[in-house]
Amino acid sequence: KSFALGDAITVNGTTGIVLSIDTLSVKLRTFDNRYVRIPNETLIKSDLVNITRFPIRRLDVSIGVGYESDLSQVREVLLDVARKNPLCLAEPKPLIILSGYGESSIDLLFGMWVTKEKFLELKNSIHEEIKDEFEDAGIEIPFPQRVITVLGDLSVKEKS
Repeated sequence: KSFALGDAITVNGTTGIVLSIDTLSVKLRTFDNRYVRIPNETLIKSDLVNITRFPIRRLDVSIGVGYESDLSQVREVLLDVARKNPLCLAEPKPLIILSGYGESSIDLLFGMWVTKEKFLELKNSIHEEIKDEFEDAGIEIPFPQRVITVLGDLSVKEKS
């Protein structure tokens, strides 16, 4: 039993809530309210992800900070955001992973645990909270910038 009625599953890129499990197919209601029938043969041959199987989920947020940022301060601000947000669970503890050096930023993965019922609520609120706390702490969220140099004389000369 990989899933049951009411579970949210993803099969072949289609995600929805299981409405019925029949002899020949499974019917889903997608999050944008479409009705999808998936033949059981497809289910058997495809990867299936049960999104709601366990009571808690981890929300991963990718964040870039400026190269001049104090990473210990960044870490403390992020952990404080998680502590202040009533939707974030204290256990398992949030995690912060340095994931790489980007073109314009040091890239981090910020993972917080939340009950499956509150996942979307946290996903919708946490980005604004991070931005506000970074602004208060003077931590820059950089964006790519380009410098364009034009060489030569671009003036228009009239012919007489």
